[in-house]
Amino acid sequence: MSVTTVALPLPPCLDRADGDPMAVLDSRLKVRGVEVLSVADMSAVPDINAGNTTAPAMMLGDRCADFIISRTSAAFFASAS
Repeated sequence: MSVTTVALPLPPCLDRADGDPMAVLDSRLKVRGVEVLSVADMSAVPDINAGNTTAPAMMLGDRCADFIISRTSAAFFASAS
């Protein structure tokens, strides 16, 4: 029996070191060069998972939501003072 996949062998939105000109995302999953756009899907994961991706995808989404909430609440409290 054989299995064929059409999945990308490498994630397209790798989070790379700060200062890397090829980096798409920063360490807080924000798209570099775009003010309010974040990526919360498995394309941001640096290694291919051999198992089910549901739990890692949920964890990534939860972490990205935490980043967005902290960013928006910090902006809200800064404008309120």
